[in-house]
Amino acid sequence: MLHFQAAPVSPGVVVGPCRVVTHRTAALCRVVQTPQAEQHLFEAACILAQGELESLMEKAESQPQRDILAFQHAVLEDPAFLDAVTDDILRGYGALRAVQEALAHFTAVMRGLDDAYFAARGADIEDVGHRLCDILAGESHDRILLEEPAILAAESLYPSDLVSVERHKLLGLIMAGDSPQSHAAIIARTLGIPAVVQAGPQFLEAADGQQVALDGSRGEF
Repeated sequence: MLHFQAAPVSPGVVVGPCRVVTHRTAALCRVVQTPQAEQHLFEAACILAQGELESLMEKAESQPQRDILAFQHAVLEDPAFLDAVTDDILRGYGALRAVQEALAHFTAVMRGLDDAYFAARGADIEDVGHRLCDILAGESHDRILLEEPAILAAESLYPSDLVSVERHKLLGLIMAGDSPQSHAAIIARTLGIPAVVQAGPQFLEAADGQQVALDGSRGEF
């Protein structure tokens, strides 16, 4: 039996199957239209993304979840983010690439501040940015569908990942990276879900479908 040590962030002991979550990157394989057309596509994607976030806010089970999603909603109206995307579109970038460039820039700035609060906000920008990219690529935004209750494992988990899962099917969380101040950790504590962070990437390689015993109090699994 393998044993792993991580940083505990939400107490409790749970046993169940593990489901590994990966976040794909939207492909750039689309024909770039005129800057005006790309700008219209971007603006339409923002409206659709805001609608999706509003639906998730209605489903959210705690105020911290709603606050996090509200911040992501506000990003889609932030002049700095919107102007950065528009500037790249005017340079000839497609809307999808322009969003990815802005996403990379703003998340790097937030995480470069070496502050847990801003790192969490960087994850929010990354989350909403991926939502925009999926819309622009014509793909459905990743939604975690569990056929049975499971422990989720990932390099990191976005707030929208957790809101999309039915609460009774979410047994626990194992994050290879993240920090105790990450939004996923905060949501886990709020909802009473056993969780650990900084577990390292080795576990993820063969974890999917494996039966796992998670001790969120001691950081062991």
